[in-house]
Amino acid sequence: TDTQAAERAAAIVVDDNEPYITGRSYLADFQLSYRGDDGKVHLNSPGLFQDYDSWITMFLPEKVQGQSYCHLPTVEYIKALATGEMQPGTLVTTADDAPVTPEE
Repeated sequence: TDTQAAERAAAIVVDDNEPYITGRSYLADFQLSYRGDDGKVHLNSPGLFQDYDSWITMFLPEKVQGQSYCHLPTVEYIKALATGEMQPGTLVTTADDAPVTPEE
């Protein structure tokens, strides 16, 4: 029911992941969601943060100084988890040759 889905959605935990400091790490494969030891669905939220005030900033190209990004799931994905249309465990990848399943 909609009430049960709303309760499941409210119980989803957004993990406070430590941000990466390099683009290579930020663009690595990661698990978007998983079921934790607590039985709850968790969402990973990896990010990239380059502290503009860091001593290393002076050595970086200007175009990457102070960058800040994050990966967050879409509303549709969270809804699918809450309604049971999808199970946790989606792997996010930027690999050019990653297998995909097109929607029909």
